[in-house]
Amino acid sequence: MSSATIRFASFLRHAAAAAVLAAAGAAALPAAAQDSRRVYVFGNSLVYHLTKTERTAVPYWLGLMTRAGGKSLALEGRWGFLRDFANELPAQPNWEFSTVSRAWKGGDFRGSGFDTIIITPANFIQGRPASKRYQGDNPTGDSPLSAALKLIDWLSAAAPKADIFIYEGWSLMGGFPPDAQQIADYHALNRGSYHKWFVDFTSKLRQKSYGQEVRLIPVASVLSAYLTQPPLSELKPTDLYEDDAPHGTETLYLLAAMITYSSLFNEPAPAIRLPSSVHPTVRKYYSGLATAIYTTVAAG
Repeated sequence: MSSATIRFASFLRHAAAAAVLAAAGAAALPAAAQDSRRVYVFGNSLVYHLTKTERTAVPYWLGLMTRAGGKSLALEGRWGFLRDFANELPAQPNWEFSTVSRAWKGGDFRGSGFDTIIITPANFIQGRPASKRYQGDNPTGDSPLSAALKLIDWLSAAAPKADIFIYEGWSLMGGFPPDAQQIADYHALNRGSYHKWFVDFTSKLRQKSYGQEVRLIPVASVLSAYLTQPPLSELKPTDLYEDDAPHGTETLYLLAAMITYSSLFNEPAPAIRLPSSVHPTVRKYYSGLATAIYTTVAAG
């Protein structure tokens, strides 16, 4: 057994123990696994990076995972920013994937029966509180919080029974490619003040949206937790990121999908056939990572 394997096994044990302790005092995901989701994603390129391959998209991998796990998934989505989402209603379908069924029915949003909504804030607005107005051209005086609340208010009629999730995309990167200290600082940011912004944002939405349940999909923070531990710490930044936005490789969107799957379906991502374009370390440890990621996500 290699030293990396031993360290990873130890990390899994620590993750499981931490999850048990956290679950005792934190709000976890619903206990029952979900069998189906009809999803609309208000997204950006940290959910779906448009390239020559569908594999740089979280929904592509979700489609493979749900098929392997015996789940039902239908999904639509669009790109944009929070203010676009709130001001360009009713929402329209812009995405399509070979692995995912379409959810659009009856020619409109309301008739499509969405039971799950994913909302994605931009990844460069976390330097200011979510209640602060956007800087620059902002004739409506919106803040990230007020824009999201406008959208949720519309959703209360358009998809009144839908579960609402906030997608925590990874933070903007200061330069590319980062050196060892820069990537360490980057992961610390994703696990620290950047993550806290999302936790506070989700909490405020929950408080101000008339009891609507709003939950976080903790992609950035969970990614950075695992990317700083063996065996994923073996991956170079260029194995994951392409630029300082940072758009990602197929490997990064696969890992993000594993976190998203656990958040939506309340169980580990099932085994799927992984192409050679996915980093070999992730292919080797996929099953253990899926269990560890679910344990971390379920702990809240």
